[in-house]
Amino acid sequence: MKFINRFDNWQTDLLELRENKYMREKISDTFISIFYNPATHILHLHQLLEKTPDQVLVHLKLLKKYIRENKLEPDILSITSDQGNEYKGSFQEYLFQHGVQQRIVLFDDLQLSQINVMCRYIRQRIQKAVQEKYEEIQDANELEDGQLILEQEDITDIINKFIKFHNFEKKTVDFKKPPVEVTREDVQFLNNKKSIQNQDFQEFHNFKIGQLHVQFTCF
Repeated sequence: MKFINRFDNWQTDLLELRENKYMREKISDTFISIFYNPATHILHLHQLLEKTPDQVLVHLKLLKKYIRENKLEPDILSITSDQGNEYKGSFQEYLFQHGVQQRIVLFDDLQLSQINVMCRYIRQRIQKAVQEKYEEIQDANELEDGQLILEQEDITDIINKFIKFHNFEKKTVDFKKPPVEVTREDVQFLNNKKSIQNQDFQEFHNFKIGQLHVQFTCF
């Protein structure tokens, strides 16, 4: 468990926003690639239109640029992910060529519990924004046949507002601090929360302004 909380190790996942019936009716295909460092709480998001290794690789390069520009050290030395095909092919080749260790886990509940919580939180917040957008258009009597298919620019706008809502600034992390320790009890607690909608992510994780660093990039 200490490995996943090293400063040079990142977790990654791909969030599909149309996983439930409501979102399938309301938005077109959209994915959000997520890179998260459990030790520093740095969260980096990138919107994708396709679930492919090439698309995820674009995000990885943007993340490395973000780390370089903000003088965040150390660099990415290892990445932990699930068995998704988007983490194979060109993505896998790039990691090998640049000496980045890839750790693929078979059962992600334990080792990827932190980023799984992040995914649930992001999906919940974006769905709430979509619902608000739906109600806004409904009030303006602009709905046809009770359906709302948001355009890609609408989705991008919603996600940008989601990031802006948190108002976290980019800051250099003090890497002299020891990595965050995660016990099995902590992981079990997170897993038990899966069946409960997390209404207040900041309170749940006891994060304060400035402790969670969010950077969003789009097309």
